[in-house]
Amino acid sequence: MILKIILLLIFITIPVNSSFSACYINEDDCNYYLCREEIQTCGKLGYIVGYGYKYCLKFNNKLEHFSQQGQEWLIRTRICLQEELEAISYETSCSELKKMSMNTHVTCYINSGFCNLPSKDIIKILKIINFKLFNFKNIAEGIKILNNCKKL
Repeated sequence: MILKIILLLIFITIPVNSSFSACYINEDDCNYYLCREEIQTCGKLGYIVGYGYKYCLKFNNKLEHFSQQGQEWLIRTRICLQEELEAISYETSCSELKKMSMNTHVTCYINSGFCNLPSKDIIKILKIINFKLFNFKNIAEGIKILNNCKKL
């Protein structure tokens, strides 16, 4: 009995491993972001809900408007972005989490096959993203994506 109590006390005091996945990544929906927000509250304007969840839903709601290739790209990109976010410690500050997450977009887009998408799908992506996001940082990321596409 005493051994069980000691083991329980040791288990309770062990810090949570940052590789522990508290939220489930699913290719069919965007619920990962809601789960992450419950654990690491950054608010409705923070990256998790204000960007990740928001745009995940926008793309998910328009999925059927994309070509088969575009749909596959959207799913691969969604999974990549969520996996990259999950790799960031739950103890990371919200501002650092946003910075780190935004830095994964170019890699996820390229590795998921953005450069091979039909132009109609690229136009649909730009329409969903909307011109509100066309600030210096996002334009710089767009240029990085295009430069990577040229190299392929």
